[in-house]
Amino acid sequence: LTPNIRNIVKFFKGLLEGVDYSPFFEDLELEPQTHKEGRIKDVLTEGIFIPVQIKKEPVDHKGPRVSCEYSIAGRYVVLHPFQNVRRISKKIKEKSTRTRLTRLVKKLSGKLMGVTIRTASQYATDEEIIEEYHKLRNVWQSIVRTIRELSEKYKSGKLRPLRIYQEPNRLQSILRDLLPDQLTWIIIDDVETYEEVREYLKREVPNLVDKLKLHRSDTHIFDFYGVTNQIQTAHSRVVHLPEGAYLVFDKTEAFHVIDVNSGSYVPREASKEAATLKINLLACREIARQIRLRDLGGLILIDFIDMKKKESREEVYKVFKEYMKADKSKHVILPLTRFNILQMTRERVYASLTVDNRNCPLCRGTGRSGGIEESIISQIEKDLKLWKQAFARKMVCTVEVSPEVYAIYKSGFPSRIWKLRWQLKKWIIIKPNKEFDLSTYRIVPPLPAIPEDLKPSIPSIGSNYTVVKPKGKKSSKTSVSPRQQSKVIEQLTKTAGRKRS
Repeated sequence: LTPNIRNIVKFFKGLLEGVDYSPFFEDLELEPQTHKEGRIKDVLTEGIFIPVQIKKEPVDHKGPRVSCEYSIAGRYVVLHPFQNVRRISKKIKEKSTRTRLTRLVKKLSGKLMGVTIRTASQYATDEEIIEEYHKLRNVWQSIVRTIRELSEKYKSGKLRPLRIYQEPNRLQSILRDLLPDQLTWIIIDDVETYEEVREYLKREVPNLVDKLKLHRSDTHIFDFYGVTNQIQTAHSRVVHLPEGAYLVFDKTEAFHVIDVNSGSYVPREASKEAATLKINLLACREIARQIRLRDLGGLILIDFIDMKKKESREEVYKVFKEYMKADKSKHVILPLTRFNILQMTRERVYASLTVDNRNCPLCRGTGRSGGIEESIISQIEKDLKLWKQAFARKMVCTVEVSPEVYAIYKSGFPSRIWKLRWQLKKWIIIKPNKEFDLSTYRIVPPLPAIPEDLKPSIPSIGSNYTVVKPKGKKSSKTSVSPRQQSKVIEQLTKTAGRKRS
């Protein structure tokens, strides 16, 4: 809630009740501001309607963050209804440019209508900034008009929460927020997207139209420019550095942990301290890049290789901060501790791209799977008993298993396969399949002898089939109950061929 929450409640309640307020608050009698020490129930009551803006998407088990500090962003300007702010981007360093923009922002801001001048404005003329400012005012005016049109529903008690405004699509947001004038190329491999971007650039940034290119190679654009490898790296727990060093990324409930390891690096430096410093400086650049690539947020701990000299730790801190300047997200970095751990926080807006490391269901993370084969064999034999009920007892049934389970079935004298045949009074064939892992198996059902052109993948339910023995054996006919067949096949088709653990 902003300090002007009382004005927000008064303004929008008036709109819904039919009061014809001006969108720019000329006729609004201002209420006193609230204080942080106040209580929410003093300004909000159950059942009232106020607009909120989603500032942060749902992350993990946390819901979205909503706010009454509204902002409508453009390429050069951000409009802040109900806020008395006048800001200029801190990334604009040139004194003459800041003086010009300071004069302009005073001219643009008005009663309860704040303005922020964005970094891209340093390359824009005053006319371009003013033109965009008026476009954003028109957007706010349309939002107010939309709310005013809901008054009939409000009065009749039929008003429900709904979306009244949505920013442009993801593509336009990227073009608006991330395109600098110094861009080399914009390369797109989809014709429709290419035309959409071309129209946007003609309208908003005409000087970038000539830098838009259509990718025409038969090679996929991600493979052509090496993006595929970067995506794979972003999903990997281990990231390799030059000369054998590597990084390890892990995540806990509270924070992300990045570990720097020397690996197979062969020192060529005069001392161990110099070699360690070199690896840590190499890691700084890649860590900063991976943090942006994976969009890591919250608390981040970086465990650098131990350095004894204070000067070395200060140099690593300084270099890492320099590489993090390219990051647009807000972040705070603390110097390395005596244990060579760097602590930092980074704004979390979206869910981080992290590797979900789970224990193997077979070995529970121990690397050993003792007793798992027995449970798989037990499950196979349960399924075979069901197959026995479904089909004639003299029919042949084939089971495909992993090589490890096959070895258990063939071991001993008499082997387990023979014991199984005697137990079920049914001819069972066990076959190894090299493509199966330990927990996978497949039972190949015996099919009744029916015409080839009518043979289904499994027997049709509700029919009596004649079961015929293979050639070389005395023929025998057995009638299978449709009711029994229907019940058992329904159970088995759900379980056959699934992975077991």
